[in-house]
Amino acid sequence: MDLPPHLFDEMAHFFSVYKALEGKETVAKDVNDRAAAVEVIRKAMEHYAECFLGGPKAKEELKKSPSWQETRE
Repeated sequence: MDLPPHLFDEMAHFFSVYKALEGKETVAKDVNDRAAAVEVIRKAMEHYAECFLGGPKAKEELKKSPSWQETRE
């Protein structure tokens, strides 16, 4: 399911204001599709499992979990 286009404008505005409060500048780039988002989430889940849940073995266990399977839909 794709999100409404105006939602991306709102998010870009939020992050630009958020960073401005820190005295930093930010630019929102292209918006990617669902598949790209799922890939980023999966990589983050793998990294977390490897760093905080016990290394490569935890990473393999993660791939058997319901949370991992949900990202395949």
